[in-house]
Parts: sequence; C-alpha cells; structure tokens
Amino acid sequence: MTGKRLLKSGEVDHRMPLYRVWRERKDTAWPDLLAFWGAPNLQVINRDGHLRKCQEEARERAAWRVDEQRVILCEA
Repeated sequence: MTGKRLLKSGEVDHRMPLYRVWRERKDTAWPDLLAFWGAPNLQVINRDGHLRKCQEEARERAAWRVDEQRVILCEA
C-alpha cells in the first residue's frame, strides 16, 4: 500500500475486507466464500498502510449506513 520496504512490524490484512464479501457476494455459495478467509485474500502490509486502509474502510462503511438510512426513510 505504501510502496515502502516491509518492516518486521508488518501486519496481515484481507485484500478484500470481509464486510465487502458479505455485502457484494451474498449469493455466492458458502464453499466459495471460504476462500476469502484464506491465503488468496491475505496480504502483509506496513502498519501505516494498514491504518490508512482501515480508515478508508471505516469511511466506506459509514457512507453505506447513511445511504441505507436514506432508503429506509424514503420507503417510510
């Protein structure tokens, strides 16, 4: 994520966050979903990159909640 050399403090993270797997692949068969928990979906990144990624993901989830709330209010 940062393009810098990986330090000993590197952290393991999912390339595709699991909350997105649940949201975007609702109709995927369970055995296929399990691949997202394993090595094909994992990456090792520096702490700074991981923090930045977590912040971006938190903003994304917050925006989804706002959008979902708007839909609920419009349907009421």
